[in-house]
Amino acid sequence: MQDFLFQQLFPEGRRQPGLSLTNWVVSILIGVSVVITVAESEPTLPEMMRLWCNRISNAVSVVFLVEYVLRVYAAGCLPEYRGIRGRLRFVTRLRMLIDLVAVSPVFAPLPDQTVLMRIARLARILRLLKLGNLAAAEAAIVTAVSARRFELGLAGVLAAIILLVSATLMYLVEGPGQPEQFGSIPRALWWSVATLTTVGYGDVVPHTWLGKVIAGASAIIAVSLVALPAGILAAAFSDAFQEQRAQRQAERIAARQERRH
Repeated sequence: MQDFLFQQLFPEGRRQPGLSLTNWVVSILIGVSVVITVAESEPTLPEMMRLWCNRISNAVSVVFLVEYVLRVYAAGCLPEYRGIRGRLRFVTRLRMLIDLVAVSPVFAPLPDQTVLMRIARLARILRLLKLGNLAAAEAAIVTAVSARRFELGLAGVLAAIILLVSATLMYLVEGPGQPEQFGSIPRALWWSVATLTTVGYGDVVPHTWLGKVIAGASAIIAVSLVALPAGILAAAFSDAFQEQRAQRQAERIAARQERRH
């Protein structure tokens, strides 16, 4: 029974790629729960529809609670999670803590319109990251960021320096004429962030010709500033996914050789 639950509830327990039937059902229920939470935020939702949404959401919460308990039980198939201490290590993992928040409406009921209740329901969407190919993608992202953390750190430091320099220049040039927007370096930082992230809200703009020159130069620099970490991450993602493909190919070859023998 424990082995069957492990194969149904844990993606790593399946011998074939893809989701188990149980995980497919869980994924659908997660989507239903999120849609209901989004719909309930609409104040003009009819009371009858709101009532049915509440009933469906409560039923889904009960299903998730049962699935959570079964997953804690099935985790004993993994050597590191056997016994009481192993189960405690399992339930204190970040993913399991997120799941605990997701099922909390069952044993800690709150009014439907509270922020905590909405957060608990929306937390269920994070569980999708553990299923099937999304789990592999999540692992690839973590691997990519970890492998390039030094380069990304340098890019972050460079971005902080450019933000501070541009904000300081705009404070010196535009501060006397626009004290509300550029009267201090912290105030000018809002313009600097909006410009260097290429958002450009347009609520704060320079009026002097020198300020416009600085703004134009900052906008040009912003293109390179955004492209730098993007290029680093793109290369890291490519390497991580190639490693995963090579690993899966090696596993397939090993499985074929075992069948022949």
